[in-house]
Amino acid sequence: MSGFLGIQNPTGNANSLPPDNKFKTIDFGYSALDLNIGALNISKTINELPEVNNSDYKTIAEDEIVRFIGIVVPYDRSPVRYFDTYHLEGKGKGVYGINGDVNVIESDLLLYNRKDISEITIPDLEILITGPNAVLINLGEIANADLLDTLNAANPTYNITAGENWYFELTRNDKRFVYSFIGNAGEYGLNQNQFINSDLLLLFAEDTDLSAPEKFIATQGQTVFNLLTTPLNVDVTVDRLPQIETTDYTLIDNTITLLEALDAGSIVVIRKF
Repeated sequence: MSGFLGIQNPTGNANSLPPDNKFKTIDFGYSALDLNIGALNISKTINELPEVNNSDYKTIAEDEIVRFIGIVVPYDRSPVRYFDTYHLEGKGKGVYGINGDVNVIESDLLLYNRKDISEITIPDLEILITGPNAVLINLGEIANADLLDTLNAANPTYNITAGENWYFELTRNDKRFVYSFIGNAGEYGLNQNQFINSDLLLLFAEDTDLSAPEKFIATQGQTVFNLLTTPLNVDVTVDRLPQIETTDYTLIDNTITLLEALDAGSIVVIRKF
């Protein structure tokens, strides 16, 4: 079998697709811009998918069609993160990833569907956190406790191995939150490596406006912007230009302070994670 039966529709026309039971989904986890080539390198991420004991999650049978899902950051210093679905052209049956017999190149991948990370649905989330190379840690109810403090005090510690997709689930006042770990592999927790804000990406926030972007129109000379909720991470743009934490702004609790005063009418958009 070759590819996905000739589907070449990146806009996602469902009428052109075979039935869902013909697809086998492989979660590639997280793929960011490869600064060495100045572009996404999702094929490299796929080709380096690890072995998982007693799992055939990377094996595509004769009657199956492979598709890949994962989280991508397509631009350097970008505030945009996507949940992408890719179909594969010209390749099908075989074993993918490390020790596989199928080598994927970037031109094989056709983008079928793209969602902003804030648009992830519960079915999307369940695919991610139940994958064969997913590690889900349920922290339970932490109320108003600081997430980083909770993780960094963990004992036993967390031994995060390259190729594993780690997720942390918790509740705050009975509301469910799920974060993806996007940092470097290593041992984390008490007396070990410490988690920092940029290691964690909020995937899901139940019935809350935590992840909703806030938009401001600046007054002359304005530098301080107070958010409605207190986020773990933020992405800030000024007139659509990404801002860099510590270089362009600081975040303390729910307050963003820009290091340069703005002109009247400048548009500030703050996305919270």
